[in-house]
Amino acid sequence: MGNVWTKLNTIKKIERIALIYPVKSFMPPLGLITIASILKNKSIEVIVISLFDYEYKTEKNFSQKALDQLNNFKPDLIGIGFMSAEWDAAKNIIETIKNIYCCRRKTSYLFS
Repeated sequence: MGNVWTKLNTIKKIERIALIYPVKSFMPPLGLITIASILKNKSIEVIVISLFDYEYKTEKNFSQKALDQLNNFKPDLIGIGFMSAEWDAAKNIIETIKNIYCCRRKTSYLFS
């Protein structure tokens, strides 16, 4: 993470990061929560958006609520985490964020 972080921080100062786990799961996204904790210790504002949250009943509903949260949070960087077996379920929200949100606001994004 240090190498990517160094490169991104030289491009622009990163103060707000949104981490997204766009796949329905029976467990919270522990990896993203761990990353969020480390970033918060470095005085960076972080939000984790996950389908694990009880209010997201469908992926379509998740897409809209995730976009609403991103619009309100206005992150400098968006990180999206998923496993390769989850690609089909994750690609719709990824495309939506990439095409609508990131291009319009010049926000950087990472996929993991």
